[in-house]
Amino acid sequence: MGIDAAVQNIVSTVWAELLGVAEIGATDRFFDLGGDSMLGIMMIERIEEELGIKFPVEALFVDDSLANIINMCVAAGACDGPRGGGRTMDILPG
Repeated sequence: MGIDAAVQNIVSTVWAELLGVAEIGATDRFFDLGGDSMLGIMMIERIEEELGIKFPVEALFVDDSLANIINMCVAAGACDGPRGGGRTMDILPG
């Protein structure tokens, strides 16, 4: 499993568990699948714990698609391996 695939697996699993959704595609959006701000905070905490990165809350409101969240995780250092990145990502204005 490649690094991006591993990150995708972790993020998809977190989403599935929090949202109670069995199948999640790259273009699915967290809020469209039933997510809310409290679930968003829980998701971010889980992702930070699993991947060892810092994920600013604002990032979820920039683009809440699965593909974007995965890309942001990789950019934040998730590509260094689970619990290995630790970098904080910058949020660029959309």
